[in-house]
Amino acid sequence: MKERDLANHILDHFGMSNDDRPDLTRIAQIQGINVRYVPWIEGDASGCFRENDGHPIIEISSNKAETHQRFTFTHELGHYFMNHADRARDTYQQFRLREPEEISANRFAAELLMPKTKVERFLDEGLSQAEMANRFGVSHESMGYRLNNLGYEYDREYTF
Repeated sequence: MKERDLANHILDHFGMSNDDRPDLTRIAQIQGINVRYVPWIEGDASGCFRENDGHPIIEISSNKAETHQRFTFTHELGHYFMNHADRARDTYQQFRLREPEEISANRFAAELLMPKTKVERFLDEGLSQAEMANRFGVSHESMGYRLNNLGYEYDREYTF
């Protein structure tokens, strides 16, 4: 199943298709995933997905911005739902090498957090990139990447 189809299936399954900000904690709880916020993860990663005796665990770096943590949480859920092997994720090295599992988890996270249909609806309503980022609970940078990947212009000059 493609990342977009999987993300939309999950939103439908959990009754969150109309939510601007899906409840990631609820999804994890229903799936029996233990989520931990920790100050440091192997390789200074943003997060990781692993299993301990068959019990899924997601760890998220508590040293990152809340919007970064939210994207990381969703990215790690992607690894879980796509049955990727467990290991530290989101290290600089993995992104530099463009590992297929990391790219796939990013696509999943982008679609779950910023569904194409909602992005297009918000654009039709005249929302700015910053307004959309706020509605979706993601960083301005993530929103910019999403707009770019969907073929739309975005504000590259935004200052934080």
